Amino acid sequence: MYEIIQVVGIVLITMGLIEMIRLLTLFFVKPREKQRWILAIPVQGHRENLEYQIRSAASLIKKADDGIASVVVVDCGMDPETQDVSSRVCEHIKGVQTVGLDTLSQWVKDFENSHRFTS
Repeated sequence: MYEIIQVVGIVLITMGLIEMIRLLTLFFVKPREKQRWILAIPVQGHRENLEYQIRSAASLIKKADDGIASVVVVDCGMDPETQDVSSRVCEHIKGVQTVGLDTLSQWVKDFENSHRFTS
């Protein structure tokens, strides 16, 4: 019984050390200036799990500390039901938008211009 407790303790200590090394690495490697990034979800036809994908991508926005992030659902020919799901989910989640494929390049330029950072 004592050996099992030792093994569990060693495993937990090892996991803690690994997490500490990871956090220190992120602290020293992380860029000083704010970062801008866009997560695009291309959708064509019917997509059953689109709401799940949008919500999962939106959860990544919350992890983008000190940066500007946006999730873009790119309409590459969605069916009406999928468009309805996309628009309803995008209304409720901040930082998520649906953009047509033909207007995507203009949206990226607008995103870049509206989120300029001064040094």
